[in-house]
Amino acid sequence: MREAFRPRATRLSLEEETRTCLKSRYGVRIDAYERSPVSGLHLKNCSFMNVRSGNILNHVNDLKVENVEINGKRVNDQLESP
Repeated sequence: MREAFRPRATRLSLEEETRTCLKSRYGVRIDAYERSPVSGLHLKNCSFMNVRSGNILNHVNDLKVENVEINGKRVNDQLESP
């Protein structure tokens, strides 16, 4: 039997000096498959305001965060998922 399709998301970068989200349910939502995790994600110089429900990070490896703010609070190394 054939194996199911496995999407891949690797070496992704979101970087912008003035990248700002003014209203969002989640700051960062990544809900990947266990069999095919997201890896190598880099967030830099981003600001997410009026976030209501925190972050969702399922099956994410090698996440790098630089100069990221959520609701005005600096996120240093890692994003937290509730």
